[in-house]
Amino acid sequence: MNYVSKKDYFEALVTYARSHDRDGRPYIGEYIALWKKASTLDDGPEKQFYLRKKAATRKLMKANDPGYAFMIDVFGEDSTKKVFDSVF
Repeated sequence: MNYVSKKDYFEALVTYARSHDRDGRPYIGEYIALWKKASTLDDGPEKQFYLRKKAATRKLMKANDPGYAFMIDVFGEDSTKKVFDSVF
């Protein structure tokens, strides 16, 4: 086979994501627990700092992630952008 179907790629991605754990719990579960405890920042310098940091991280990841171009080929630019914007 010279290509990977969208279905196979997605299944492999899900398997990869589920393979991460921390202290016996799925890592995503740890992240969700922290996210649920988080509170919003009031407008101000701290919030502006984190918004700039988030934008810079997103730009860096899109430019340097080796899978970004592949994901565009498989899922299309709009879907890939949504994933990266959600994650980063």
